[in-house]
Amino acid sequence: FENFANFRYLFSQGAVCTKGCGMTVRNCVMHGSIEHAVDFYASSECLLEYCRIYDVSREFDDSGAVYLSSPMAYGSVLRYNDIGSSPGMANGIYLDDFCCGVKVYGNVIRNAGYFGIFIGGGRDLTIENNIITACWGGLRTDNRGLFWPAWKDKERCWAAWCKTFGLTNGSPFSVKYPQFANWWKKEASTPTLFT
Repeated sequence: FENFANFRYLFSQGAVCTKGCGMTVRNCVMHGSIEHAVDFYASSECLLEYCRIYDVSREFDDSGAVYLSSPMAYGSVLRYNDIGSSPGMANGIYLDDFCCGVKVYGNVIRNAGYFGIFIGGGRDLTIENNIITACWGGLRTDNRGLFWPAWKDKERCWAAWCKTFGLTNGSPFSVKYPQFANWWKKEASTPTLFT
């Protein structure tokens, strides 16, 4: 994929944009974009591996070369990718908006203008054996779950996720990932492992 980007409301589309379950992106080269290269939005059990990504997120600062969002990300894996050159204030890998249940390992992340990996309020994450170099910072986490207005009414926030993704506490997804069924009951946003 080269020089890709189609504008949508407030953002542009990346080379790969998904909303669903079980997508695999493997052995791709992606470069030359004003926004994300890969956008697994509200997608679970996705796999990104053996990809080379560079010169992306040129014009958006709340961005990442690889972008995942929402608690629905459980079961997704990002491994063995070479991610470089996200200029400006973009991240290499951006786990945004309570992104949960993702494993990130064995990646090389370099020359990102902001952080190599940015965790935005998520939990049940595994970040291990990545090489992060020549970025403004290596790893950042935040506590947006403690100050976002939606978090003040946790049950309403949870009900909105159920409505959006067709979930119930007894759904097959919440049975497979029991942590997901109770994510909103936890008080803090804490990743599980960093090495």
